[in-house]
Amino acid sequence: MAIAFGSITVVIAFMNVFQIWQRTIGAQWSAALGISCLALFFALKGHAQRKINLQS
Repeated sequence: MAIAFGSITVVIAFMNVFQIWQRTIGAQWSAALGISCLALFFALKGHAQRKINLQS
């Protein structure tokens, strides 16, 4: 539950940052940057989850 809640919080915070990026660097660049940041976040989250599963 905590991991799901954390993900929602991160996505909401990320959407705010994304809107600021759109104003400053333009839609195309912010979309590319946003997609890569989200991909990185979920990759790190998956990696941490696998580490937890291996330890238990």
